[in-house]
Amino acid sequence: TMKLKKIASLALAGVMAISMLTACGGNTISEQPQQPQKPTVETSEIATALNNQLFKGQADMLSFTSDSKLASLLNRIATDDDDFEMLDQLIKDAGRPKLVKPGDYNGMVAKAVNAAYNGSVPAVTMTNKAIEVDHSTNKTYLYVYTVDGSMTSVDQIAAAVLNGSGSNGLQDKVYEVLGAKNAKDDPATYSVNYEYKGYAEMVKVTNDNSSDTAYVVAVMVQQHAVTND
Repeated sequence: TMKLKKIASLALAGVMAISMLTACGGNTISEQPQQPQKPTVETSEIATALNNQLFKGQADMLSFTSDSKLASLLNRIATDDDDFEMLDQLIKDAGRPKLVKPGDYNGMVAKAVNAAYNGSVPAVTMTNKAIEVDHSTNKTYLYVYTVDGSMTSVDQIAAAVLNGSGSNGLQDKVYEVLGAKNAKDDPATYSVNYEYKGYAEMVKVTNDNSSDTAYVVAVMVQQHAVTND
């Protein structure tokens, strides 16, 4: 009987030892390090991000809000289908930023703008030129930017669109013309002649055949001539 108890004790000890080795072995399996996640860029916050970087004098003259129709236009541009195949080129050309010209991509972006705003008064004009301040009519300018997808925050993208690359940003295309590029406090030179409203939207676009991305930003500036009696 004593011998049987001894054998049972040895068997139990063996089972426990095997269990412990198994547990320890499980702990020795190295876990794969998790890749750091890229920060999420809040595309819906582009108008707020632009406003946050304006001087007071600039914001008093022209600040930005969101606009559902402008957002719908960008969603159309971001759709890669048989009738609208310039998405890959938008991603390829994305800069810090690149200001899209009306004739780029066989005029497909401009055609989408014209279709979205057909019949609008005043007409919405996609442009890569500066606004004009020597007229007495109402005008609406639309700037479309494609921005490098490696940017990690909406504030970084807003700064790129405002400051531009090679004088293609809003500071040069809009605020400098208005005498407000450095307007920290005082209203701009032409503020007595025109009133302004601004709208901004942004969408992220992705190439279906790769992991390449870009951000497309649309900024609309409405210019209303003030009649001085």
